Amino acid sequence: MSDLTPRTPYRPLVWTDAVLDIQELLLGFADPVYIVGGAVRDALLGRPIKDLDLATPGDSIGVAKLIANSFPNGALYIMDKERGVARALIETMHGPLNVDVAKFRGEAGDLLTDVTDRDFTINAMMVDLKGDLAQIIDPLNGERDVAQKTIRRCNPQSVVSDPVRGLRAVRQSNQLTYRIEPETLKDVRTSAAHLDDTSPERVRDELFKIHDLRRPAAALRVMQRIGLLDAVLPVTENSGQDGVEQIFAVQDKLAGLLAGFFPGEMDNLASDFGYGLALVQVNRVRMQLEDYLRGTMWASQRTHRSLVMVMPLFYDFSLDDVAAHAERLRLSSDEKKRLVAVMANRRFVFEMRDTEPLTLHRFWFGVGEAGVDVCLFAMADYLAQQGVELRQNAWLVIIERVQALLEAYYLHHDEIVSPPPLLTGNDLMDTLGLPPGKHIGQLITVLREAQVTGEVKTVDDALNYARAALGDDARGDIRR
Repeated sequence: MSDLTPRTPYRPLVWTDAVLDIQELLLGFADPVYIVGGAVRDALLGRPIKDLDLATPGDSIGVAKLIANSFPNGALYIMDKERGVARALIETMHGPLNVDVAKFRGEAGDLLTDVTDRDFTINAMMVDLKGDLAQIIDPLNGERDVAQKTIRRCNPQSVVSDPVRGLRAVRQSNQLTYRIEPETLKDVRTSAAHLDDTSPERVRDELFKIHDLRRPAAALRVMQRIGLLDAVLPVTENSGQDGVEQIFAVQDKLAGLLAGFFPGEMDNLASDFGYGLALVQVNRVRMQLEDYLRGTMWASQRTHRSLVMVMPLFYDFSLDDVAAHAERLRLSSDEKKRLVAVMANRRFVFEMRDTEPLTLHRFWFGVGEAGVDVCLFAMADYLAQQGVELRQNAWLVIIERVQALLEAYYLHHDEIVSPPPLLTGNDLMDTLGLPPGKHIGQLITVLREAQVTGEVKTVDDALNYARAALGDDARGDIRR
């Protein structure tokens, strides 16, 4: 239990060049520095290392600063000066890498206390960064639990003292396909009642990490069975058991659709008729959708894909409740607006009567970029409602509507979504001798829509159209 002697693990550790570079950089640093947490586990499993946690009894902020200053475009963030926690964000050949550096945990401030104070044994292995990177320090037998695919608490207080670790246990269980051992699972169940006592931001971040998984619905099903889901968001209470199953089905279908926009993540799409037909129909804008899902980032590096995957949880909430729970989860104002906009318009694709340019324009003018999410959500919703008995003709109608919407947005933006205005409000007032008022805004709308339909193409067309729309009363309602 207290053996801190480095030893050779049952399989070789696989480190990236960035870790080797950081080792060389810190060889001259006075204090010991250890690689800790999930990075050691991932090196043992041969998984990509996206986050690197370091621990030291010495100047942790100084270590982070040295790393940030030694890599091109490196950035330093002091996360908790009092506790000595800092992050160096660096660019590597494998992409961005977060290097979090902290002082040893616990009152004793030593290596064994730091290990024991961590969440799960699989995350409590350490490697001496200034020593042999092929050796692990493993007093809690995390290597054994990795081999046995088991998530086990580091000590009886690991989850009890930090209820957010209950969510993390479920996430890592799903991510790694590990089982949660019985005593730890008992603590995870208990943690649900105490999530309200913890930081809402940490709960939100763990929820989003769950939704970054390829199939988050699997983790959410576990959360629901053990009482964690409603502790985060009252989904079962609001939707009932049947409604929750529908939500999970929407998430499953949404995950399948989104996988189709990422090379290497096709997930047997070729054998699924519903996904395959959808991807064929939207193929002309597939690259734009991939860029949109990859490129859009929210506060604190939350991905847009995870926000889209979270959306089905709000399926049956009123718009007021959507906004209220977005606030409770401490989502940014932009994320909240996006969530409300999608939920307010999620039925649009089903209710469309035509795909004429004016219909497409009014949709996009009303919802903006959120319309992309509406389209994705609608396809997943329809597939979830149909289940295994998908009606080909009806499905084709849905995806043809989505195709028309997305191609208008990405391929015909200037003609349909937002045609460049031919006249400004000042132009109308000056040329037609109009006073200010709401009729100016109405005229702008009328002219913009006439451009979409092709009735107005030039400035003269716009002026003549405006005169006809005004009729005899320059202050009255505009004729459309």
